[in-house]
Amino acid sequence: MIRFFASHPTAANVLMIAIIILGLTALPKLQRDTFPVIRGWDPQSFPWGHSGRG
Repeated sequence: MIRFFASHPTAANVLMIAIIILGLTALPKLQRDTFPVIRGWDPQSFPWGHSGRG
Protein backbone atom coordinates (compact mmCIF):
# COMPACT_ATOMS: atom_id res chain seq x y z
CA MET A 1 0.00 0.00 0.00
CA ILE A 2 2.84 2.39 0.82
CA ARG A 3 4.50 1.49 -2.47
CA PHE A 4 1.29 2.34 -4.34
CA PHE A 5 0.94 5.77 -2.72
CA ALA A 6 4.65 6.47 -3.19
CA SER A 7 4.35 5.81 -6.91
CA HIS A 8 0.98 7.64 -7.25
CA PRO A 9 1.17 10.84 -5.16
CA THR A 10 -2.11 12.12 -6.64
CA ALA A 11 -3.94 9.10 -5.21
CA ALA A 12 -2.58 9.92 -1.75
CA ASN A 13 -3.83 13.50 -2.07
CA VAL A 14 -7.27 12.33 -3.22
CA LEU A 15 -7.48 9.96 -0.25
CA MET A 16 -6.45 12.75 2.14
CA ILE A 17 -9.08 15.10 0.71
CA ALA A 18 -11.74 12.37 0.97
CA ILE A 19 -10.89 11.77 4.65
CA ILE A 20 -11.05 15.51 5.37
CA ILE A 21 -14.44 15.83 3.63
CA LEU A 22 -15.82 12.84 5.54
CA GLY A 23 -14.61 14.37 8.79
CA LEU A 24 -16.20 17.72 7.99
CA THR A 25 -19.52 16.08 7.14
CA ALA A 26 -19.44 14.23 10.48
CA LEU A 27 -18.88 17.41 12.52
CA PRO A 28 -22.57 18.37 12.92
CA LYS A 29 -23.38 14.91 14.29
CA LEU A 30 -20.75 14.95 17.06
CA GLN A 31 -21.96 15.11 20.64
CA ARG A 32 -20.92 18.43 22.17
CA ASP A 33 -21.85 17.84 25.82
CA THR A 34 -18.96 18.42 28.18
CA PHE A 35 -20.63 16.87 31.20
CA PRO A 36 -23.20 14.08 30.96
CA VAL A 37 -26.71 14.73 32.22
CA ILE A 38 -27.46 12.40 35.14
CA ARG A 39 -31.14 12.43 35.91
CA GLY A 40 -32.22 11.99 39.51
CA TRP A 41 -28.82 12.95 40.93
CA ASP A 42 -28.53 15.83 43.38
CA PRO A 43 -25.00 16.68 44.56
CA GLN A 44 -26.37 18.40 47.69
CA SER A 45 -28.03 15.20 48.87
CA PHE A 46 -24.70 13.70 49.98
CA PRO A 47 -24.07 13.71 53.75
CA TRP A 48 -20.79 15.61 53.40
CA GLY A 49 -22.25 18.37 51.22
CA HIS A 50 -21.11 19.50 47.82
CA SER A 51 -18.18 21.81 48.58
CA GLY A 52 -15.65 19.06 49.28
CA ARG A 53 -14.63 20.56 52.64
CA GLY A 54 -14.94 18.82 55.98
